[in-house]
Amino acid sequence: MPHGAIGAGAAPPPPAAAEAGQDAPAPAPAAPAAPEKRQEAAPAPAAPAAPAPAEATPPSSFAHAHQGAPKETLAPDAGAPVALDSRDAGTPDDWVPRDPRVVRLTGRHPLNCEPPMADLMANGFYTPPQLHYVRSHGAVPRLDWATHRIDIGGLVQRPGASVSMDQLLAMPAVTLPVTLVCAGNRRKEENMLKKSIGFNWGPCAVSTSEWTGVRVADLIRLVAGGVRHKEGGTEPTDADWEAADGDAAVPRHVCFRGPEGELPKGDDGSYGTSVPLAYCMDPANDVLIAYKQAGRWLTPDHGFPVRLVVPGFIGGRMIKWLAEIAVTPAESQNFYHFHDNRVMPPHVDEAKAVEEGGFSCCFFCFFD
Repeated sequence: MPHGAIGAGAAPPPPAAAEAGQDAPAPAPAAPAAPEKRQEAAPAPAAPAAPAPAEATPPSSFAHAHQGAPKETLAPDAGAPVALDSRDAGTPDDWVPRDPRVVRLTGRHPLNCEPPMADLMANGFYTPPQLHYVRSHGAVPRLDWATHRIDIGGLVQRPGASVSMDQLLAMPAVTLPVTLVCAGNRRKEENMLKKSIGFNWGPCAVSTSEWTGVRVADLIRLVAGGVRHKEGGTEPTDADWEAADGDAAVPRHVCFRGPEGELPKGDDGSYGTSVPLAYCMDPANDVLIAYKQAGRWLTPDHGFPVRLVVPGFIGGRMIKWLAEIAVTPAESQNFYHFHDNRVMPPHVDEAKAVEEGGFSCCFFCFFD
């Protein structure tokens, strides 16, 4: 077989490789791939709508929640005390919420306090009720709105008249800014020079609030028919008072009294005082029977459910927890009217005043 010949049944040789510089034949194009089928994801179910946030229930006042006063809503920043103070535990006042910032001046009980100077000044012209100074002679009476009444008697057209709190609310009311000040304000400084019979008030026994209530003049006229001039007479005029000077039957004072049995001294254990009738009956003087302070029901420490507010007079005249009003010829004979509202001459101390009857002398009485 000649060299190079292919025998029958022999495999053919592989094709010769391309010479240098010679292009190799292009490979046959591949068949196009079938497009990939993408499965669309099913849409996710819609999430349930979030419930609308529940509106916070406005705080209710202590007077409504615990003492039966009509419902009132307070702003969340109203600042009313909501907790009991541990310092009151074991005292008759352990049910009364109080601001822990107040400066207590007579120990744990009864409460006599004033705000710290920094807090008083920081609040500006108006003092929040929870920081308003407090003067008390005993425990806070636990009174109820529904059962409390003010009795009106003495020289009025309808003696024995009485008014409930709901009836008081239905009468014409006024709201006034009034500054209250204790007659003992800054007594600590006085006691450093000469010891008085009072405890050491600092400089903050003064506070201003807006007070809402009914004028005493309106209350006496609407509920008791007005003042009676002598037996069966009509309401006296200024001329009647002047002509009847010295007449024991002529009304000259309005006596105010708190609950009986609340205090250890006096015939009936009440705190009482009086204000001249002519002053009370003048509507320009705005003598109020107040049931609100700073637009809210009174707190227990400030006389809930109702108190007396006399603009321009000392705090000692402004009876808290008011229970009785009486028109009388003479000033109040209440123990505290004589022993709590007197200014003695410098040479008279407590022992000398008791010995010489100084506490019963009208010349040493002061109102404003």
